[in-house]
Formats: sequence, structure tokens, C-alpha cells
Amino acid sequence: MVEGSLNNVFKYTPIKFEGYQPTESIVVALRGHWQDDHTFVEEYVRDLNSEINLITQKSTFEGNRIVVELTSSM
Repeated sequence: MVEGSLNNVFKYTPIKFEGYQPTESIVVALRGHWQDDHTFVEEYVRDLNSEINLITQKSTFEGNRIVVELTSSM
């Protein structure tokens, strides 16, 4: 499970990759917020020394559909 924050502050969380030898984990910083009543935005940084690897996932809920948009600073 990956945990983040909802108060616009990045929260550090380890992610384990199962099935790889040896089992590795990386630390990411994750945060999320509601952009509006139908859109949830998650942001995470994989390289904690810079924001080069900032990845944004925007999920928009439209009735029975979810539209997901991914962007990266790379």
C-alpha cells in the first residue's frame, strides 16, 4: 500500500517491488488533492533530490467512467 498526504504536503513512503530478486524498495514522496468535485490529482516524486521525476496522475470521475491522465516532468 502506498500512502500520501491530502494537505498539499508530500509524504515519504517506501514502495516494495515483489517478484524481483532481490526484493527492492524505493522511497517516493506522494501527495494528492481534489481539484474539483469530480477530479482527484495525485503527484509523486521518485527522485527525492530534485523534481525531475515529478509524475502527475489526474483521475476524472464521469458517471460510470474514470478518465486518467498521466504527465511527467521528464
